[in-house]
Amino acid sequence: MSAPCDLAIVENCLVCKLRKDSFFCALPKPSLEALERIKIASLLAKDTPIFREGESPRGIYILYQGQTKLSMTDIDGKTLIVGVAEPGDVLGVHAAITEEPHELTAETLQPFNSIL
Repeated sequence: MSAPCDLAIVENCLVCKLRKDSFFCALPKPSLEALERIKIASLLAKDTPIFREGESPRGIYILYQGQTKLSMTDIDGKTLIVGVAEPGDVLGVHAAITEEPHELTAETLQPFNSIL
């Protein structure tokens, strides 16, 4: 299936044509089947916040396509870009594990697929 922005929508990790040598893509089949049962796939437009600094975590995010800007606010209120997440990267792990608010803001730089 394709989305309006011509990205393939990843609906099933077991038959994904975008698989790469990343941690989640390299999981054994039983683990991928377990992930398939709990994941929520989404396609996000460019400039969409995935989560914001200070927000409570809602899960982790695995990027399948596109890039995501990671930023934070300094003491003077200026936005600092601290990195760019690429396909295969996992976001929000620290906040999800510690149940503390996100320390960064993650915002799409181009349309992409992710799972929660």
